[in-house]
Amino acid sequence: MFGAKVGKGVVIKPSVNIKFPWKLKIGDHSWIGEGVWIDNLSDVIIGGHVALSQGCLLLTGSHDHRRETFDFLSAPIVLEERVSDYFELDRPSPYMLLVADVVPERRVPKKGDEEGLPLVEWVNRPRSDVPAITHVDYSARIQTVSREENPRYHALIGEFEQLTGYGVIVNTSFNVRGEPIVCTPEDAYRCFMRTEMDYLVLGPFLIDKQAQPQLAERYDWRNEYKLD
Repeated sequence: MFGAKVGKGVVIKPSVNIKFPWKLKIGDHSWIGEGVWIDNLSDVIIGGHVALSQGCLLLTGSHDHRRETFDFLSAPIVLEERVSDYFELDRPSPYMLLVADVVPERRVPKKGDEEGLPLVEWVNRPRSDVPAITHVDYSARIQTVSREENPRYHALIGEFEQLTGYGVIVNTSFNVRGEPIVCTPEDAYRCFMRTEMDYLVLGPFLIDKQAQPQLAERYDWRNEYKLD
């Protein structure tokens, strides 16, 4: 498994699906049953002498567990020590379980014409200086990242803040409309090459689109899946 930290005596049965192996750590003498699905958008640590039964489903806090499709929820990821600069929140939210309002000084005031707007235009109207993660009521579902728990991701967001002045990024699904969310490094690379993304980060590796050979395909991938 690419990048996973696996202890001694671990048994992993067939048909196990792990979205990001490099975010998985399994302790000694654990047993992962057939058909287990680990959808680990964040780090998942399975201790020693643990058994996950057949068909077990592990999800991180980025999915809507209320729906059978486990739809992905777009949300902000913010440096833990900067959360109060953006949101009315005074505590960590490492698992994206808390909703809070964007602080008033970052909000864009309403114009008063909202009732007459077409729905799409009304929804897409910016409501703050971080519009991609601000809901129509000025709220956001927040994930904080601490230096102690996730130093690599914390450093990445810190570098983004140095470049842009914003210590918050968007957490959204890695797929295009109609396709399943990527589950393997191969899926991630394929989606990366088919879209307008410039860079792909796989564990410790940074992949530059301009340095890649053209992706050879035998058919138009846009027709592979029916749009939802």
